[in-house]
Amino acid sequence: MFRFLAIAQTNKGSKKYMILNMITALIGNVSTLLSPLFIGYAVEAMIGKNNVNFEVVTKYLMLSGLLYAIGSLLLWLSNLFAEFYAIQVTSNYKEFIYKEILESEYKGLYPLSSGDVMMKLSLQMDMVYEAFKYFLVHFIPGVTTLIFTVIMLLSLNYLFALTVFLMVPILIFYTRKSTQNVTKYFMETQRLQGKLSDIAEEGFSQYELYKAYQYENHAYQNFKNYEVLRFKANEKSYFLSSLNNPSFRLISNISYLLLGVLFAILNLNNIEVKVGTFTTILVYGTMFFRPINELSNFTSQFLLASTAYKNINDLLYTLVKESDGTFEKDIEGKVEFKKVNFSYKETEPLISNFNLKVRKGSKIGIVGKTGAGKTTIANLLLRFYKVQSGEILLDNININEYKNEIIRHQIGLILQKPWLFRGTIFDNISYGVPNATLDQVIEASKLAGCHDFIKNFKDGYDTVYDDNDGLMSQGQKQLITIARAILLNPKIIIIDEATSYVDSLMEKEISDAFKVVMKNKTTFMIAHRLKTVMDADCIIVMDDGKIKEIGTHDELIQLNGYYKTLFDAQV
Repeated sequence: MFRFLAIAQTNKGSKKYMILNMITALIGNVSTLLSPLFIGYAVEAMIGKNNVNFEVVTKYLMLSGLLYAIGSLLLWLSNLFAEFYAIQVTSNYKEFIYKEILESEYKGLYPLSSGDVMMKLSLQMDMVYEAFKYFLVHFIPGVTTLIFTVIMLLSLNYLFALTVFLMVPILIFYTRKSTQNVTKYFMETQRLQGKLSDIAEEGFSQYELYKAYQYENHAYQNFKNYEVLRFKANEKSYFLSSLNNPSFRLISNISYLLLGVLFAILNLNNIEVKVGTFTTILVYGTMFFRPINELSNFTSQFLLASTAYKNINDLLYTLVKESDGTFEKDIEGKVEFKKVNFSYKETEPLISNFNLKVRKGSKIGIVGKTGAGKTTIANLLLRFYKVQSGEILLDNININEYKNEIIRHQIGLILQKPWLFRGTIFDNISYGVPNATLDQVIEASKLAGCHDFIKNFKDGYDTVYDDNDGLMSQGQKQLITIARAILLNPKIIIIDEATSYVDSLMEKEISDAFKVVMKNKTTFMIAHRLKTVMDADCIIVMDDGKIKEIGTHDELIQLNGYYKTLFDAQV
């Protein structure tokens, strides 16, 4: 049930709050626990006809009230420090998870559902935080209460103490049994919640397609079906957990009844128990069960937090720390693939015995049907994945020996779909060179052919980009990503279907920008449109992960083979 408490290991910068929480909780709770003693003394001073000692009663009641006031103040401070501690610890944990995600291997993160990941980092993390905070608020006072009340009950009257303790095994047995089924339903609820997040994310991201194909009713029904399943699982879990509090109260109330019966039996047998002492015992009996009752009130929350924490950790277990090399020499641009074999799934080979030598500064076109392995070559070159056998050499050095920083900074990537983030145009272009000056950004933009339309924006390079405002066309966005690559000035450029989303006129502009970005760079251009690679120094025709044909455009046309068939189909 308390699995989520492992989050406390991320306590950097928060230990002072925990120390203050412990001190104030301990002193405040002891102050509160001493009050019943003086209430009992006050009751003893009021027993008997015309036998009320007002001076003694007033003294004890004032002392009791003072202790309650001091205890309440200190416990309030304790709760405040617990809140600060919980905020810091969960904040550290979120940072830790996000860092682990960023530093993990691409192959571990790629298959994960973004909706499920976001739910874990937001909703489920909030569940962990709430339960963790509540536990901190009540743990030290609860433990102190149990220890103090046990000592006081035994010192006042061991028979009454044993009567109270008699209920503890029953409570433990009931708790163990009741949590088993609740945990199962909570885990199912979390699984279904992740599925709902995925469906909702798909609905928002593919909204135009839903409308175009009248998919709304089907999408709604799919969401509704999963929501019904989630509701039923959630209903069962909360119903079962809701039984805990009344059950605990029933057991604790039975103990009060037994105390009354025992008090009557002892007095009937001439074993005197003072009324004041019995009053104090009743108060301490109530206090003894209070931490247990509080725990029962939040059993569902603790179970939910433990399930959420497990789900978050399951995410971490799927991630593999990205390995790094030690070689820091800059890349010049010579690339060689030697007997490379690779597959995303062990049972489905994709790249088989792939051999290729690329001279520095040359342009390599990679063509072939969908699924032939074209983009996989780029993924291997960027070291998103590692080859199963063979090796990739950069300047005659195995790619695995280079530091990631060298690989990623000196291999530029221009994707099929342009990616811009919400921020200024300047920030988007200088993304890979955060210390770039405005003059450098403008120069890169001029070379990419996007300076003219950027300067016409109201705020120029300070214009904030928002994907929903329709500020730029797909082609203009692509020109900005090209300016980003020009500013980065890498030694190797990978262009992956970068003109797929634009018309012929914009394709001409982008192609002209490519000539600038590719100048004196080793370039791998992955293309479906063969005319974009006709001027390449070498064109690789791939099929089923192997090089089917290789040569210049003219050489491949003369072969009258697979490339010629592809070219004729597009002409």
